[in-house]
Amino acid sequence: METKKELRNKYLQIRNEMSYEQVLAKSRQIVAHLLLYKPLTYARNVMTYMPKGNEADLVALSLQMWESDMKVLIPACTDKYGSMEAAVLKQEELFALKQDDFGIWVPENPEFTAPEAIDVLLVPGLAFDKQGYRLGFGGGYYDRYLNRVRTNAFTIGIGFDCQLTEALPREAFDKKLCALCTESGIIEIADK
Repeated sequence: METKKELRNKYLQIRNEMSYEQVLAKSRQIVAHLLLYKPLTYARNVMTYMPKGNEADLVALSLQMWESDMKVLIPACTDKYGSMEAAVLKQEELFALKQDDFGIWVPENPEFTAPEAIDVLLVPGLAFDKQGYRLGFGGGYYDRYLNRVRTNAFTIGIGFDCQLTEALPREAFDKKLCALCTESGIIEIADK
C-alpha cells in the first residue's frame, strides 16, 4: 500500500487536474444530494467549510441553510499545532472573509460555537475510502476536532468520485465518518 504522503500527492494531483467548470458542475451535484439528505435537513447547527483549491464548493448549500434558519459554521485554525474551532458564518460575512495563515477563509472577528452544539459536520479531504476514513493534508486538525464533538454528531465526507478508493492506510487516531457524498450520491457507512 502507498504511504500517506504518496497518497496525498496522488490525490491532490488528481483533484488539481479538474477544470474549474468540472469542479463547479460536480459541486452542484453534491449540493443537490445534500439538500435531500435527512441527517442534514434535520440539523440546526452545521459545520461546512469554504473551498480551498479544487475542493467541492458548498457555498450554495450554505445559502440554502441560511434560508432554513440553520446556523452555518466553518473551521478556523487557531494555531499551527492542530487546534481548530467552529466559527459562526453569517450570510452578510460571506464576501468579507479573510484568509488566515493557512490559506483558509475565516470571518474577520470570529464568534465560536462549542463542538458539542454541532449536529452535522461536512468534512473535506484529499481521499476517502469505502469504510468511511479520510485522508487530509496531514495536520490532524479534523481528527482532533472530531474527537471533541458529540458521539451522535453526523459526519459526512465531501469529495469527488475521483477521490474514492477501496482502502486508505489509517492510524488509531483517524476518525471514521458516518457517510460520504460525491457527485454520484451519498454512501452511508454501514457500521458507523
